[in-house]
Amino acid sequence: FFTNQPGVKIPDYLKERYPEEMTIVLQHQFYDLEVDAEKFSVMLSFNNVPERLTIPLSAITIFADPSVNFALQFQPLSEEDDEDIRFDAEELDLDKDDKQKKKGEVVSLDSFRKKDKDKDK
Repeated sequence: FFTNQPGVKIPDYLKERYPEEMTIVLQHQFYDLEVDAEKFSVMLSFNNVPERLTIPLSAITIFADPSVNFALQFQPLSEEDDEDIRFDAEELDLDKDDKQKKKGEVVSLDSFRKKDKDKDK
């Protein structure tokens, strides 16, 4: 992740050591992972000193899971690109879609049960 990105919160000594980019591994020894729509924060130990790191998702440069041979590389967006992908929820008109969805129906399970022909005799 980019350490100089706005919103990145790491200890000063880590920022001095990694002024532009830093790699962290979340595998066995991490704690208190919290993720939301804009950032994640996690407790990691550096020289046996626990530290909380907060990293905006926009600061992530690579995500990799070597156990399944999977990796994603992210390119930072320019301000123009960022503005292009912003949207207004009103433009989506989510309420209209919800109203058009069919309401649930109650179906009797009796209609699916086998009828006992011997019972009628």
